[in-house]
Amino acid sequence: MAVNLIDGAPPVTEVGFSIGTLDSIIMDPFRASELHEAFSADFPLVERREPTQGLPIAAIVGSPPALLPSDLGVPPRWWFKSESDNEVLQMQERFWSFNWRRNPFGSRPVEYPGYIDLRNRAESYAKRLCEWHTGRGNPEPVPASCELLYTDLIKVSQGRRLSDYFAFWKGDPSGGFRTAAFNLSWLEPVGDGDKGTLNVALTHVSPVTEDFPDSVFFQVNFVAGSVVTSWDDTFEFFDLAHEAIRNRFEYMLTEEFKLSWNAK
Repeated sequence: MAVNLIDGAPPVTEVGFSIGTLDSIIMDPFRASELHEAFSADFPLVERREPTQGLPIAAIVGSPPALLPSDLGVPPRWWFKSESDNEVLQMQERFWSFNWRRNPFGSRPVEYPGYIDLRNRAESYAKRLCEWHTGRGNPEPVPASCELLYTDLIKVSQGRRLSDYFAFWKGDPSGGFRTAAFNLSWLEPVGDGDKGTLNVALTHVSPVTEDFPDSVFFQVNFVAGSVVTSWDDTFEFFDLAHEAIRNRFEYMLTEEFKLSWNAK
């Protein structure tokens, strides 16, 4: 079985555009079917999920939580899913997110559509959410915080060094990386330093199948968060965060590996 990431393309496995609000305004979690009607053409499938606590990286710079003691019980989070299962709208009282994802160990490859395409879709779904509320005389949801998520998966083949892929890694003298509990994480500013915070995490991951005995996999997870006051602020931050994430990822990688997916 092959790792089903498109050759010559960035090894992206998930992208997420998320916002949090101060008020319980995104949805009534116990009347999800009403809101689902507005998105059912693109997201016909529905799942009830456990609630999220909020945006953890944006919380570092002051994001409010998604759950409060004043809530009436513990509200569920709802997933509105595409038929392909590659796209998800997440809804909770104070939380909204659009996620694109692909399973790199699945049976079929899925092409990464690129940031601009996904950003435009996220913006259109946000606009549809606002129009649904204002069309019913409700206040328009206003973001108070936001996060941009990017997850990449890198396959390190047998006999290759970690330093063959990650330019900052100078160890690994054995010629092969064998540490199963590897985890490296740090925080850095986005933009000029007061725009938000970026968390970068590099982690060893194991496939759920045993089809890759000669490979090691590393997940690179980027989450950039900020406090915002409008949808315009939110998408401006997403653009800034995407640039910061792309620059950091390219800086982390060797020239040889970047050339394999035309990063330069």
